[in-house]
Amino acid sequence: MQTRSFGAVFNMVVGDGALYIKAPPQMRAQVPGDEPWWQVSAKALLGIGRIPVLGFIGVAADLAQEPHFVLGFVRAAQPVAKVATTAIDGVPATEYAAELSVQGLLDTLPASLRSSVQSVLGGHPIRMRVWIGAGDLVRRVAYRWSAVQPGAAIPVTTTIDVRFLSYGRQPTPMLPSKSETVNLAALLAEL
Repeated sequence: MQTRSFGAVFNMVVGDGALYIKAPPQMRAQVPGDEPWWQVSAKALLGIGRIPVLGFIGVAADLAQEPHFVLGFVRAAQPVAKVATTAIDGVPATEYAAELSVQGLLDTLPASLRSSVQSVLGGHPIRMRVWIGAGDLVRRVAYRWSAVQPGAAIPVTTTIDVRFLSYGRQPTPMLPSKSETVNLAALLAEL
């Protein structure tokens, strides 16, 4: 998965209950250690409410593995507009644009995630585009969300774009080794 934030591209892999983030070199240089990957458990990431961008990335990474949640988001959004018919990775799909209120999002989530998501998003709506193919299979979803971090006056905007390349049994993702990772949650706890 890839996300673009702060004018940079972040590559991410989800596995073993953690999010692994490979940030661009200019951002890695600002974090202690020489490891190319930042690792943070999903539970710790959801607890980083004071850094909304990271918290929302954690939520999105967790939910990106569950395309049925995306359909729930679209059903909860108001209004939903059909944008175009196109192809995503060669598969015919219909593109929809929607704006999802925080309450609409919370209503679609399991109770165990609601308070964490609420603390991360505050009251800011999520703009989304979703491409749905035959059989209601989600082919791509892009979220755009802005929030003002505590103590800041300028909002931070994050876009997350996820493509679902295939359905069925998925290959196990290649996770970075422990020697290639630094525990980001531990570093943030020291701030």
